[in-house]
Amino acid sequence: MKRTLLITLACSVLLVAATLAGTSLADDNAERGDAASDRGGVLHGCHHVHAVIVDAQTHDGCTSTLFCAAGLSYGNLGLTGTTYYTMDGFAKAPPSAGAGFGTSSGILVYTTPFGTLTVRETGTGNMKADASSGIGAEFEQVLSGTGRFEGASGVLYLASSAGDGQFVAEISGELCGS
Repeated sequence: MKRTLLITLACSVLLVAATLAGTSLADDNAERGDAASDRGGVLHGCHHVHAVIVDAQTHDGCTSTLFCAAGLSYGNLGLTGTTYYTMDGFAKAPPSAGAGFGTSSGILVYTTPFGTLTVRETGTGNMKADASSGIGAEFEQVLSGTGRFEGASGVLYLASSAGDGQFVAEISGELCGS
């Protein structure tokens, strides 16, 4: 119940931020020539990505014996929608990396009104599964897409933190279309 309330609150904050930042995002996109892409057209050429994911651990639909997370994303290029992450690998880092650090990898799917984007997310960090604390750095390599993301390629970089039962990732990088 508390986790659902926190995700709902985080989503509300993202929606308010999106509304308030809408003009600056549109201006930013227009300067880079991304405005048409944000309206859902087919992705052509390469474009800078700016996005945020807020998610939390879930057991709903989880096929991993390690970890799954579900949440929301807000970003340019139509990356506003839901996310679902399925971890398929984890290894503890050596003691010299610091207490609690490890590396992980898994599949993350962005589901938007314009299509899906499937990425391989790999990173390192010390975030707790319950999202009570920790930091992380990850990258996402595009694997496949549907709709406007069909044929897409690129790499996204994430700076993540955990607290109060949720993970927050700030995303930058580049997506290229055919």
